[in-house]
Amino acid sequence: MILAARSICLAVVLIGAQPAIASDNPSWLNKQMTFKQARRAILRAGWQPIRSDDRDHDYGVVSALHHKGVKEITQCSEGESFCNFYYRKQNECLRLITIGEQLPALKVYDWTSECPDE
Repeated sequence: MILAARSICLAVVLIGAQPAIASDNPSWLNKQMTFKQARRAILRAGWQPIRSDDRDHDYGVVSALHHKGVKEITQCSEGESFCNFYYRKQNECLRLITIGEQLPALKVYDWTSECPDE
């Protein structure tokens, strides 16, 4: 009985330590936005960019955006160029996914509550 109670307490502590997730449907974010509009809205809502590793930004869209000060970009696919950007607000994470190959043309494709691999 005591062992079971300790296991439950440990589970509660571990669950409490996990980051919470962002709202899956924030009213201030939509798929019609450009990346610049979405980024502005995300920052106004109190989210902070999660800075990615500078060593991973030596090519294409990722490099161009990183050099323009968009430090939260983590990767872009080749071809249609889906890009990932990560933000944090307290213990919540927000992953913004865009589509496009150049900054003015980047559009919001989707978003999730995923945290980057750390």
